Amino acid sequence: MSSVPGIIGHNSTRTPFFSPRQPGEFGLVCTCMGKRIAFPVVLIIEADCQTAELYRRALSTAFRVYTCLDPREATDLLTRYRPSVMVLEPAAQGGRGWDLLAAIQRQPGGRGVPVVLCSTLDERRKGMEMGAAAYLVKPVLPSTLCDALLQVIHSREEILSGA
Repeated sequence: MSSVPGIIGHNSTRTPFFSPRQPGEFGLVCTCMGKRIAFPVVLIIEADCQTAELYRRALSTAFRVYTCLDPREATDLLTRYRPSVMVLEPAAQGGRGWDLLAAIQRQPGGRGVPVVLCSTLDERRKGMEMGAAAYLVKPVLPSTLCDALLQVIHSREEILSGA
């Protein structure tokens, strides 16, 4: 199955860092901690269609969301959409998500893109050793995932700005 483009939300009451303002080149422009930025792009790589749709719907209030059900499509989507953050289920397809994580981090477009692992298995140590920005064990509420993504993006912004 191919990627499913997300819907950009216009109003969000659950996202403390982002406040939509006006249309911009990459979707809506919002204010993040006093800075004008485009809505962050999130790429969700999740083999379970229902989970991918649940996360896409919930996250679309604060992000421009793309989902990928087949991990083999992920590297193409990474290059095409240049996400601010990725969500990956490493246990998908018999654990091939771990290989995908390593491959994504090796490719030029994947370096510097934080990855939030969202898995049925509790392998936090492995995930963090492989460079994950965060590790969440399923079941994960969409609001918990949203908060984690906002925190990762905010932390990355601070690092890039030298704050």
